[in-house]
Amino acid sequence: MTLTFKYKKGPKGIYRPYIELILSNEEKFRKVACLLDSGADISFIPRAFAEYLNLDLSADPDESKGVMGPFDTILTHMTLIIPKARPRLMLPRIPVRVPVEDKHEPMFLIGRNGFFDEFEITFREHRREVKLKRIQERGY
Repeated sequence: MTLTFKYKKGPKGIYRPYIELILSNEEKFRKVACLLDSGADISFIPRAFAEYLNLDLSADPDESKGVMGPFDTILTHMTLIIPKARPRLMLPRIPVRVPVEDKHEPMFLIGRNGFFDEFEITFREHRREVKLKRIQERGY
């Protein structure tokens, strides 16, 4: 299965590889445009959204580093659903970092850990699109 997503115009009018995903935790879910970020080790969502989903935020904070400098985050897990896939594709227990405090603009990032290892991903800048091809079998 190969899925193609057109880039979306983000902040400041820059086209980026945002993809529509459903983020969930059992009974709560919401469709969100997430930035597919090959430079991020792990996914990231705003604290207010993590609280809405009732994600477990009881772990001890760790320091994370991003483009805005170091900040404290909590490691938790969520389920991703790709609604464009037929049948819908569900990726349970994706690791995600949640800031201890929402100090910056809300950002939904999908990083490599737990997502990129499920797909062969091709960024096609000249077409402003990204292709996700599901990896069926792994050789390891």
